[in-house]
Amino acid sequence: MSDIICIGEAMLRNMSDSDFQSVGGAEMNVATAITQFGWDATWLSILPEDDKGIVNHAAYFGVDCLIFRSQGEVGEYTVLVDEGKVEYQRSESAFAKMDADDIPLRDILSGNLWVHLTGITPLLGEGPKSLWNRALTFAELDGVKISLDINHQPTLASREELWQHIEPHLRKVHFLFLSASDLEWICEREKLSGDSLEEKAQAVCRKWLINRIGCTIKEPFHGRRQGFQQRWSIIANARSVISTRENPVVHLPIEHLGSGDAWCASALVGYGDSEVDEWGARRADEVAALQQSTLGDQVMIQSEDPLLTRSTIRTRSQLTRAGVIPIIRSDDHEEARALTERLIQAGAKALEFSFDTPRATALCSAFKEHERQICLGMGTVTDPLRQIMKGKHRRARFFFSAFNPPEFVRECRRFNTLAVPGVANISEAREAISQGAEALKLFHAANNWTMEDMLKLREMYPQILLIPVGGLGPDDVDRMFAAGMDAVGIGAALNGMSDEELQALFAESNTQR
Repeated sequence: MSDIICIGEAMLRNMSDSDFQSVGGAEMNVATAITQFGWDATWLSILPEDDKGIVNHAAYFGVDCLIFRSQGEVGEYTVLVDEGKVEYQRSESAFAKMDADDIPLRDILSGNLWVHLTGITPLLGEGPKSLWNRALTFAELDGVKISLDINHQPTLASREELWQHIEPHLRKVHFLFLSASDLEWICEREKLSGDSLEEKAQAVCRKWLINRIGCTIKEPFHGRRQGFQQRWSIIANARSVISTRENPVVHLPIEHLGSGDAWCASALVGYGDSEVDEWGARRADEVAALQQSTLGDQVMIQSEDPLLTRSTIRTRSQLTRAGVIPIIRSDDHEEARALTERLIQAGAKALEFSFDTPRATALCSAFKEHERQICLGMGTVTDPLRQIMKGKHRRARFFFSAFNPPEFVRECRRFNTLAVPGVANISEAREAISQGAEALKLFHAANNWTMEDMLKLREMYPQILLIPVGGLGPDDVDRMFAAGMDAVGIGAALNGMSDEELQALFAESNTQR
């Protein structure tokens, strides 16, 4: 038996703008993600004898595939990129034409800890609807916890039609997943009060006695990084609620399908019967962003690609949101400490402590109580093999260098931190990226980099964080953001600024304009 059994259809996915074909399906996506967290997962589905490699695809992730063979086709869907929607070809699929009587579902469910279902299945035909209803009934009778993702698909049914299937079963559900629009619609329909999504989620928990609700929200990131997205979420029960609204993950999505399934899998792993896991929502946001960092519906949590790690996604997000990164450099340790305190009070959200400063690593660790709100890093790296390990032990999350020392990128990856090597031209930028760098320090920004080259580099590498540093002051910040830069490093120019000027600088750079 498994920790979880996921029941639903998987299909071939096509793209309107390319020949890229992959495999997708909400329930299978959850199974492939959750196995990467260490759970044993089974995926139950119905496919024809020639399943076009779908079963092998799921098995690659360690999913135990329980497949019933039947007449019919493999369903397909096409992502219409320019129109921003999906077109399905599934009415003649083996799953849609199934006979639920052919599946000994109660025997299969018995002994599993969880069953995961979505609101897609009951809308696919009489057979799928019968299988879905039986799964909910048998799970309740036999003590199997139910995870249900509403997953409303407008091409299949209206929300009202879907609600008629879902509402009678809500009191059976242990973990309900829904979108912000689902949540708003339910509360309006049922006249549930709440001024915020957080309050509305708790209202739904109370009305139907649901153990837990998860809601993930995607919003465009306005302003200096058009095309970026911020993602935040809610995990609530009747007594408490955790929200990442004030600390969203900011990232550039490459993939727009499947992230909700990755989020569900991560949130399920953090499930507990008592209080909401404080870090569950944040971890789930990062996993969802991870899934959106590469094409395809499935998340690759253990990827070797340096761009695809939860820790660097978090750091990249924080640096992007911070906007301005103060560089702390002084010949006097106490002066550096006093400046750091001023910057924190003024609202800085990222800080770089230069190794040139006496006892710089001690400075980094001295402010570790702020690390949840402020991203701490070290700079002026010249000896990666010695300095990266030392800085990492003192809580540094990123490392800057004026150039790209040998082993710098690899050593940062070894310690799961973000390397920001210095590059003076596009050729050096290409070399650093080929080594695995996912962020670049454009140095010396005032002398070596023209605006034309910055714009060209931005166009060439949209996923790479670009941070100009050197000779820049507060008056340059808007110009750098207009060129598509992710953040700006400012050093000596900060020393002559008043507290009011610092507050205005950080407030403006943190505003998503």
